[in-house]
Amino acid sequence: MFRRRTRTIRPVAVLGCVGVQAFASAALGAPCQLEVVGPERASWQGAMAELGSALEREELGRGCRSVRVDAANGRATLSYVASDGRRAERDLLAPAELVPSVQALSATAPALEPSDDADAGEGGARADTAPQPAREAEAPARAKRVFEPTPPRPVHHDVTPAPRGPYDSKAVFGASLGFRTGADDLISPALGVTAALLLDPWELGLLGRFEGKYVDNGGGNDTRPETSGMVLGVTAGRREVIGSLALRGGAALLFADVREEENPRAGRAEARVGCYGGGVWPQDSWLALRLDLGAEIVPYNIGVSETNAQGNASLPWWAISVAVGPEFR
Repeated sequence: MFRRRTRTIRPVAVLGCVGVQAFASAALGAPCQLEVVGPERASWQGAMAELGSALEREELGRGCRSVRVDAANGRATLSYVASDGRRAERDLLAPAELVPSVQALSATAPALEPSDDADAGEGGARADTAPQPAREAEAPARAKRVFEPTPPRPVHHDVTPAPRGPYDSKAVFGASLGFRTGADDLISPALGVTAALLLDPWELGLLGRFEGKYVDNGGGNDTRPETSGMVLGVTAGRREVIGSLALRGGAALLFADVREEENPRAGRAEARVGCYGGGVWPQDSWLALRLDLGAEIVPYNIGVSETNAQGNASLPWWAISVAVGPEFR
């Protein structure tokens, strides 16, 4: 008899251990996967470690499947996936926003469990009055309803991007190579550098440009003295983003220091006003290709170009410029 009891107890014990392990796995769930990517991920590592500690201390980890942070350009995009498959994204401006954002996205309403009392209250009389075969047929269905896990009800959140601060700014730098041409068929190579502060969508910048020897497209440049200039200026305009392209446009105020090869002491200054335009692609990368277009005039010299020692036109009173180069941020 003792052997028969032992044979009966062993299967029961094994089934009990398996049930305990399955219940523990369902209760605990897989841990929430945390990931930080992007060129500026180093500044978000501390916030992600703090989030991991918070998920261990609180019950938020049970409703979380994965958290991914893509850090670039001074901000980050949070991608949250809940355990029931819900997905949400949110723009973050600082690492301190990571933990509160995940806590807000992890908040879900408790799923409603079926009530045995309600079933008994509504259908108890029918169960008692139903024939015995009918009750036996309903028993497997009732058992299935009781022991099957209730699927979680999706909770929809209105995920909106975090508002940008009124003083958020970004510095960008650029270099360009092109040409400048205008009145009296004069043309010159131009090498420029720029630095700008982006106050979305406004752009405030500084411009430096070297204009090499001006020559006449019509010829006769063998005896022409070399005339060059150093230009400094300020720019102000807007930068509008269309997909991966940023369009630029605005006004410029420039001051040129002009030098002539045959008469270096007779240097002179020239003030110019103008406008600029162009584009940057791709606009969300740390390195992009930039096209600069410009148009300038000398307001107090309209219709008359500057002349050199030989009496020939040396500087155009109006000019347009085209240049291309990289932009860094």
